[in-house]
Amino acid sequence: MNLCVMEAVPHENRPFAIAFSTLLMHLLGDVPSPIVVGWLKGLVAPHCTPKGTDDDGDEVAIPDECDDEQAQLRGVIAFIACWLLLSPLCYGVAILLCKKNVTRWPWD
Repeated sequence: MNLCVMEAVPHENRPFAIAFSTLLMHLLGDVPSPIVVGWLKGLVAPHCTPKGTDDDGDEVAIPDECDDEQAQLRGVIAFIACWLLLSPLCYGVAILLCKKNVTRWPWD
């Protein structure tokens, strides 16, 4: 990804482009993802939180109410997959714009 960023900008702007790319990766991915996924999981499947260990002390005890929330947990996992698929979609748009030699954005 860094190579793509460096090839897409003039030589004098490369350090800024790499820094901005890293900032965007953290801003749109690393920072909000645990918060959003945890909030969403807590919202749709609040009973699926481990409650310590079982009587033997060797396995994590999961409440019985969690069995009814398995479909909601699959929905959370599907949301995560869609979030991850957003990146290749954005790269695809960027590749198409580069192939068309876009020198001006449509909204300019």
